Amino acid sequence: MIFFIRYPTACVRPKVPAEIVRIPRRWTAGGPRPKIRIVNAQGLPLIAAGIVLILAALRGREGRLARNGLLGIRLPSTMRSDAAWDAAHRASWLATFLAGTVALGGGLALTLAAVGGSVVLPSATSSILILLLIGTIQADRAARNS
Repeated sequence: MIFFIRYPTACVRPKVPAEIVRIPRRWTAGGPRPKIRIVNAQGLPLIAAGIVLILAALRGREGRLARNGLLGIRLPSTMRSDAAWDAAHRASWLATFLAGTVALGGGLALTLAAVGGSVVLPSATSSILILLLIGTIQADRAARNS
């Protein structure tokens, strides 16, 4: 049911209480009204970050992630050569993939489910950061050994 508040005409500030009026069905094109669901937008950046992390991990595992300045683990040891870059991303792909799945799952939980952001957001971000730190340590070791 759709309602709007109607104030008396020619009033800047109503002197009488507003009345609530039901909008007739013919104003809504006669068909069934769509159900509106309010979505929590806090999870959308996590979903996007999860997708990027998963794709980067899979490309790094296959050796298709070229050395660049935008995406990947950019440490002095990994940027030294293409062989070090590939070895680092092959060594850290699992931790990066898990961080991406945690980000994607946390973003979906925040966006679609009726869970509190005060629990999901801090736990998801801390898990993501820990997994990425583990992946960075693995990448640095692999790059130094290559």
